[in-house]
This record gives sequence, C-alpha cells and structure tokens, in this order.
Amino acid sequence: KISEGKQTVEVQAGQVKLNISMNNVEKIVNGAAARQVTPAKTILPKPAVISNELNLRGKRASEIEVLLDGYLSNATLANLDKVFIIHGIGTGTVRQIVRDFLTDHQLVKSFWAGKQEEGGDGVTVVNL
Repeated sequence: KISEGKQTVEVQAGQVKLNISMNNVEKIVNGAAARQVTPAKTILPKPAVISNELNLRGKRASEIEVLLDGYLSNATLANLDKVFIIHGIGTGTVRQIVRDFLTDHQLVKSFWAGKQEEGGDGVTVVNL
C-alpha cells in the first residue's frame, strides 16, 4: 500500500509488514535491469580468551547442548584445535548427551574418551 499523505509504503514479506519511507523505495519498471546489490559481510567478534576446557559438571540436561554449541563456536574462532569437555562420570547422562551432540556437529572432526591422565571417562576430548 502506498500512503501519499504519510509518504510511506507498506511492504509485506510473509507475515511481516513494514512501513518504509518513500525515500528508501525505488520504482522498478518492467524489463529494467536490476542493480547489483553487494551482500553484507558478517563480522564475528573474536573471543578475548577462551579456555581449552568446558566444565559441564552439575549442569542440567536442557542446558548442555546450548552451552556446548556456543563453546565449540568460540573455540573454533579462537583457533583451538583440541578441547576437553569435562562432564564427570556420575550416571553417564551428561556424557551421553555430550557425545551424541558431538557425533553430528559440523565443527567436530573427531572425539574420544580422555586418557586416564586427562580424566578418563569423565572427559571427552574433541578434535576441531
């Protein structure tokens, strides 16, 4: 919709409606060549300092995937190639959630249970 009085145009994309100033809208005539638009660049901030360990002991099952995903992203941005996920031994629930999540994660090259000196089965070592 065009509102001549308000000098705005209502634009709808799916469920979203926006009122845009006519100054920000360009009329395109049928057959006219569309102008080239340069895509925006995404700049991600580099984390200041990140540990090579993530301690998930005592965390709720519902928190683990979100924490782990964010940590893996930050570790990758920090150029860490190997990280240690500390989940403890306990009932094994947290360990299983971690390893199931790592199985399909795009940033993970491989993972394995920690060696005895690294914490044994209470730690999962991840190769990014």
